[in-house]
Amino acid sequence: MKLWLQDRIVNESESGFVESWPTGTGIFETLLTCEGQVYEFNRHMRRALSSSQQLGFKIPSEGFVRDAVIQVLDSEPLPLGRMRIHFAGDFFAITHAPYSPPDAPATLISKGMARVEGAHKKYPYTERLKILRDANEQMADDFILWNTESNQVTESAISNVLLLLNGQWCTSPLNTGILPGVVRALAIEYCEVKVRDISKSEISLATSGLLTSSLKVAQVIHSIDGRELRDQQAALDKAAQIRENYQRTSVG
Repeated sequence: MKLWLQDRIVNESESGFVESWPTGTGIFETLLTCEGQVYEFNRHMRRALSSSQQLGFKIPSEGFVRDAVIQVLDSEPLPLGRMRIHFAGDFFAITHAPYSPPDAPATLISKGMARVEGAHKKYPYTERLKILRDANEQMADDFILWNTESNQVTESAISNVLLLLNGQWCTSPLNTGILPGVVRALAIEYCEVKVRDISKSEISLATSGLLTSSLKVAQVIHSIDGRELRDQQAALDKAAQIRENYQRTSVG
């Protein structure tokens, strides 16, 4: 794999990355790519800029980032890819690897946890990946997390959660500590998804559900805690609506 490091394309062996991750700490954006184009680049840049300002460091200019993205896309064309853009003060890198979307609906387990701060997408990403591994060890694809202090549903290890409750699609508010996901924002703006507190007791009342992220976009939830969500068609329809509003554009 080739990647962008600071100001040029290099081979991964020259980068010092470990399993496609840089050392140290910073923020990152994960973007879906398809045939040389990137999904929702502008939204990702706005989120990265907001995070960097709140955390007190500068990121390269948008023009510089765009030029680097174009060179990375051109260096190893992929039909479908996962791009990560890393920022950390004077550090800037981009990786691009093949991506395969999940091929089946997700099986979830509910889990109470102390608040996991998600306002900024930070690396190292070890805590989130450990939560995901713990779910996999319990034969689930992911957890649906709820806060042990407030008893409010938050998100999954690596995705935002949408639930169909009493005929209304809902997602938890940002003040619960969740990541302000790009696809979550699209679903709220264009796909009739309501923002409201969701109690952990409502998990058992959900009739349909989706996991949303920049890569999987909208993955149907098959079951939670062994209970199959009965309205799978509603999830398929909402996923299709979200995908229709997920924009792929050239960065050139």
